Amino acid sequence: MISGEKLVYIFDIDEDSVNADNGDRTLKVANCQGIVGFVDLVGIQTQQLGQSQGHKFNFSVQVPRIYYEFEKYCYFEDQLYEVQGLGKAKTPTDLLLNVSKSNEHNVLEAIIKWLEEQK
Repeated sequence: MISGEKLVYIFDIDEDSVNADNGDRTLKVANCQGIVGFVDLVGIQTQQLGQSQGHKFNFSVQVPRIYYEFEKYCYFEDQLYEVQGLGKAKTPTDLLLNVSKSNEHNVLEAIIKWLEEQK
């Protein structure tokens, strides 16, 4: 992956939605926003701090501060990430989201389904 500007979706999951057809509980995307963010590798100090807290950060995503409302997940380049920490960006109007890869397949399926519905 090359660092740079990417279309990033930040979102939460609503776990209490019920499928009206069969009564099964399904995951539903909530608070999803597609924004252009700058994706970069995590700095050494941030990575060391994350490791001491039990996290392995994969990337830092710089997003405008006004758009982030403490969403838990981030999706870009066909990969799901979980927001593990926040940091200060170079500009006061931006925020750094330190993210790590997530293996939650049901959340990935929910965001892919939501993206297909938006087309």
